[in-house]
Amino acid sequence: MADARRPDRTAQRDQLVGAYRAALEGLLAATDELSDEAWGTETGCPGWDVHDQLAHCIGLERRLLGDADLDPDVEVPDLPHLTGDVGRFLERDVESRRRLGHDQLRAEARDAFDRRLAVLAQLRPEQLEEETASLVGPMRTSAALRQRVFDLVCHERDVRAAVRRLDGFSGPHVSQSVEQGLRAWARALPSRVEGGDSLAVRLPHRDPAVLDLSNGELLRDAAATASASATLRLTDADLLALVSGRSDAPGVDGIEVAGDESLVRRVLAVASVTP
Repeated sequence: MADARRPDRTAQRDQLVGAYRAALEGLLAATDELSDEAWGTETGCPGWDVHDQLAHCIGLERRLLGDADLDPDVEVPDLPHLTGDVGRFLERDVESRRRLGHDQLRAEARDAFDRRLAVLAQLRPEQLEEETASLVGPMRTSAALRQRVFDLVCHERDVRAAVRRLDGFSGPHVSQSVEQGLRAWARALPSRVEGGDSLAVRLPHRDPAVLDLSNGELLRDAAATASASATLRLTDADLLALVSGRSDAPGVDGIEVAGDESLVRRVLAVASVTP
């Protein structure tokens, strides 16, 4: 008899791969039929325009496939947004594609994304528990897939915000990443925000989430929502911009706030949880 407490690994695998597929398709949809001007629009990710965003995502997917560098001899200039070794390493993928035409870039994206999905289609449920390499060190495969989807979703959000296509920002990949962002806040904010208050976050078409800033719990019940010290109303795109530290993330004057505004200001000042 199956143990009801054990997660269904097949369902988990299907959910993760489905979200990954939606994230890759979302990026392609966000960059479909853009004008040359739109491709050059600066995004909330410092130093990168829309073209650079897609170039970065292609580069990482190809690295996960084991592909060679597009240009092994590329030289990365000293740019203001490059503040560490990992950033300089990732910039190689962007710099080597800056001269590619937009159609060439999308063709490379389609090829790399299709090959990556073909690999993921062969993933066995038991492999989710295995360890895999990542840029931040060894991770469980299931965690690495969630982290990758989160990264792709944040970049899709960057592109859509820059070219004003946020009306298409939805799907299982977005829902999974929003949940991951809320859980990251629950873990990180208690050590960053003074006081034992709680913060309710209301998002469209989702149950309210309450962050207990005293112990890092993520609550979803009516009593916790009603007693929260402050409430934020955010869109999915706003939350992900805040969690990922984007330059176009909203400030307290750009979102709907109820309750303790000083608490909200303290939270927003330390909201970024990504490197």
